[in-house]
Order: sequence, then C-alpha cells, then structure tokens
Amino acid sequence: MPIDYKDDGSVVEDAVSQLKYYVKGLEKEERMKAKDATLCIDAELSLQTYPLPNDSEVEAPNIGAEPEIDGAPAVIGGIVQE
Repeated sequence: MPIDYKDDGSVVEDAVSQLKYYVKGLEKEERMKAKDATLCIDAELSLQTYPLPNDSEVEAPNIGAEPEIDGAPAVIGGIVQE
C-alpha cells in the first residue's frame, strides 16, 4: 500500500479482499503552534545562565604514548589488505 497519511478513525479498504480497516497513527509529525510572546513574560519565565568552563579546568587524558607503525595499514574500510 503506498504511503498515505490518513486521520485516525479513517476507514481504508483492501482492494483484493474488500476487508475494511480502521486507521490509527503510530507515529505522527507534530508541529509547535505559534504563541504570543507575552505569555512567557506574563508567566515570569526567564532564561537561566550558567558559567562556562575555561581551558584551565580541562585535563588531558593520560592514554600513553602513541604507538609506532612500521607498515601499511592491515585493514582499510573493513577490507583486509595483502
């Protein structure tokens, strides 16, 4: 059946068996509705600000020395090289 968007409760009919089915959406796209900005002001909502970390608070991970590689890669893109 081709993708077609029907409202919940709509009736669809099977073309071969003539059976009728009722539609119930399992996943729907929802869009937010525009509201007047004064609703947020009247509700006394405000954005919370938080301090951001600076570079002095970051510690480099201790993962050891970089390994030495002395040949071509053994696997490239999941394919074993010979």
